[in-house]
Amino acid sequence: METPFSDNPSILPWENHAASWDEQMGDNGNDYFSALELPVLKRLISPQPGNRVLDLATGNGLVARWLAQEGAFVFATDGSRAMIERARARTLTWCQQGRLSENRVSFHVLDVTDKSSWEQFISSTCQTVDGFDIVTMNMGLMDIHDLEPLAVSIKQLLRLGGCFVATLLHPLFFTSGADRQIVVREDAVTGKRHIDQSLILKRYLKVPPARQLLFSEDLGSESPGEEVDNEVQPGDCSEETGCCMVYRKADISRLGWVPESLLSDIFCEDDPDNGISETDPNYAYQSASDCEPLEYGSDAGEDHFEAGNQNEGTIPQDSFDESGWTFSVSGLSHQEYDTEFLSLSTPLGARLMTRSGNMFSLNTDAAIKAQHFEHIAGPNCRSTAGYLGMRISVEETRNCHTVQCILPKAAGWKPSPDDLDIEGKSGHYLTGVADHMPSGGSGLEFAPVRHGADYIQAKTDFFDESQEELKNIGLPFHPTCFEVFIQASRRFLGRVDIDALVKIRDKACLERKDFPVRHHEHVVHGLGQVWTHNIGHEYLVANPIFVPGLRSILEASVSKDKNFSVQNSPFDVRRRRKVLTSIQDPFEAFPADIIRTIVSHLSSSDIAGLRLSSRAFTHLPISVWHRLIEKEVPWLYEAWSSDPAPYHWATAIAHDLINEKHELEKFNHRVQEQSIIIKQDMPEIHDHWLKDQSKWEWPEHPERQELLDLSPMKLPYEMTNWYQLYCDIAANQMRLKGLRNRARIWDAVMQIINAIKECRSHELCR
Repeated sequence: METPFSDNPSILPWENHAASWDEQMGDNGNDYFSALELPVLKRLISPQPGNRVLDLATGNGLVARWLAQEGAFVFATDGSRAMIERARARTLTWCQQGRLSENRVSFHVLDVTDKSSWEQFISSTCQTVDGFDIVTMNMGLMDIHDLEPLAVSIKQLLRLGGCFVATLLHPLFFTSGADRQIVVREDAVTGKRHIDQSLILKRYLKVPPARQLLFSEDLGSESPGEEVDNEVQPGDCSEETGCCMVYRKADISRLGWVPESLLSDIFCEDDPDNGISETDPNYAYQSASDCEPLEYGSDAGEDHFEAGNQNEGTIPQDSFDESGWTFSVSGLSHQEYDTEFLSLSTPLGARLMTRSGNMFSLNTDAAIKAQHFEHIAGPNCRSTAGYLGMRISVEETRNCHTVQCILPKAAGWKPSPDDLDIEGKSGHYLTGVADHMPSGGSGLEFAPVRHGADYIQAKTDFFDESQEELKNIGLPFHPTCFEVFIQASRRFLGRVDIDALVKIRDKACLERKDFPVRHHEHVVHGLGQVWTHNIGHEYLVANPIFVPGLRSILEASVSKDKNFSVQNSPFDVRRRRKVLTSIQDPFEAFPADIIRTIVSHLSSSDIAGLRLSSRAFTHLPISVWHRLIEKEVPWLYEAWSSDPAPYHWATAIAHDLINEKHELEKFNHRVQEQSIIIKQDMPEIHDHWLKDQSKWEWPEHPERQELLDLSPMKLPYEMTNWYQLYCDIAANQMRLKGLRNRARIWDAVMQIINAIKECRSHELCR
């Protein structure tokens, strides 16, 4: 029985292009399959006659037919119904030609990203198969946006001792999203300044799903044997959106390795190919740098300084920091500021694909070059690879990558001076901060290294971990989100219970359930193997605590008038007109206390309606809007918190702390090396030398002060114009992206608070 057709939009291109794909691959695949993929599959898989094999993303059935020829019984699946029909038809032809035994391959529609599709497939196959010996997925894994359903289901379907083999495009070929780093250093001998430039590949282990498909009808109807000229296709953008392209030349340092044909650019014209001369096998490449290492045995680099006998202008080598001085920046080097902006339809400058009949061959050089066309967003850019700078500023997204974790205290744990109150009586503690979350959650580097926690693993959900294993896996969170949790916990739980937070995580993992938070719909729309940056959802990455523009609104709401009182009305007194009417207003007979009691049970919209219908509600005290803020805008905790100041780690600049950590390690290592030498050669001055050593200093990063200037402030109840604040927040709720994000986070935090309450009621968290 086949699973229903999937409504997954990523499958639609395969539905539309199944015919052309089948035509390109044919019976035996293209050169890439026959020369690279199939030999690797043969080395990794040794199918035995009678083996049960599940072939995922079968396409037109290339791998399935090969496995069937080896004697295996194959369940071939694909998310595209059209592709399955093509594979079934081609396999039937093989059977009719006697190239394949009948009933060796069965075909099923299966969307590997959909849990319900898996459930129906497993339910139908378990009636005839008690598991699979082999599961294959050839060149399909990089197209999967959600790997969890696949991982969970494979574990259920594989027999004991079975194997899962997947081939995919190497992450090397996804080189977009790199940072340019510039390092300036001074040579200790010559004093000459050197500039080193490199590109840091950030997404080597976290490659986005491949979304651009190349089919014959997209390439045109060239005759067989013609080379196909391809253009850079930047998704849904066009010239009308104002977007353009910039070509960033490939940098050898970020590729790690490159095809040999690319190496020609890094050698000088007067050097032999590959740096080796055929006529002189002993040839050694000579650097053009002015900073050459001195020949062994030469004393030219030694210091020969005597008191009163130094040449003018000569500086001893020891006066230099041996590492020189360095700095790094992210962004383009100065040579590339005046670069050429290209049309979106810019040709690659080389033939990407060569077609011979129905077969296509890939030009590797052109394919790599295509990765270095950078998309420059226009005013109406539709790209989802990143948020547009015109829609959200860098200041609004500060620290959006910062990560902190909760870990259990080990035996013999000792308090530290920087421990927070919430750590004191808890069985858990907080780590330092990391400047990003690695793919898979492994190898988190923290600064400072608190209680020995560094390079750990951190996750919120797992496939199969025991309680003992969970103790070594940190619970990760954004410090700014945790600050919202702190404020809500103090208000609704009386204290910050991090033990309960971890127990809820562990319970969900052991019961194979999701963490008890129902995500906002905008978060759901962005979830996947990589984040989808949907237009209009930029606020999701805005800092919810340090919100540009919020502080000025809060300060403006605090009155400096000595006669101000929250019992006064915020509205001007107007002269009442005498209106002859037979209808009496019953509320005008009520005393002020009754009016206030009635108002205390109403929402802002109800109060607005009453003020229009009854003069008794014309003048209400300003304090009414304080209650409305607490009820309708509870995430504006500046209105009610006794201590809205963020906890220390929410104000930390993670990348600066990590830089300080690395530099301190170098500093200590350098001092230690010098100390050992001085103690050996001049022990009589060693103690004095140690006393004269400069202490480690690291200036506070200016960005931290900028954060502190945006910190939430405590609003004095008696001197705050709550009506004005309520109106200003309502008028600016869309503009203040950080506050909008705080509202979303508050909803998630309240779900956690309720889970902790339930946990306590069952005595699990006591």
